[in-house]
Amino acid sequence: MAKSGTLLNDVELLEDILAKLFRHLKNRQAWQKIINKFDRQIDHSSFYIINCLLNSPNHKLTLNELSAILEVEAPFLSRKTIELQDLGYIKRKRSLQDRRQIFLSATPKAKEIVLKIHAHKREITKKIFKTWDQKDRSNFISLLDQFVNQVIDNKE
Repeated sequence: MAKSGTLLNDVELLEDILAKLFRHLKNRQAWQKIINKFDRQIDHSSFYIINCLLNSPNHKLTLNELSAILEVEAPFLSRKTIELQDLGYIKRKRSLQDRRQIFLSATPKAKEIVLKIHAHKREITKKIFKTWDQKDRSNFISLLDQFVNQVIDNKE
């Protein structure tokens, strides 16, 4: 890792570190390895669909709402949700008021797999944090929280 120094060097160093982290977090193969530990039937995008439903109010969204949140085309999402329905991860239900509208909800099977994957991710973080002392963990969390909030609050 390059040495910190001037403000410009620190900014460039942070950008490089964050880019490396985001590349890893977005890596489909790495995610698929984690998912495969629990269920080989679902893929990376299926996990995000299920997770999004579980994080929504009442664990239910319309196909259009989910498409907007995930920023994917409705036809792709429709195919994926039919696959997930066939696997028992989601339920699809047509609106009684508007037959074109489809409501999606996560099943208990979906919740179980997502909870297992999140627990696995927490174990990885715990393993890393175990090698740090409490003061370093607290400082890291505090500074990262401060940085993220300032990035979000920056109006430029």
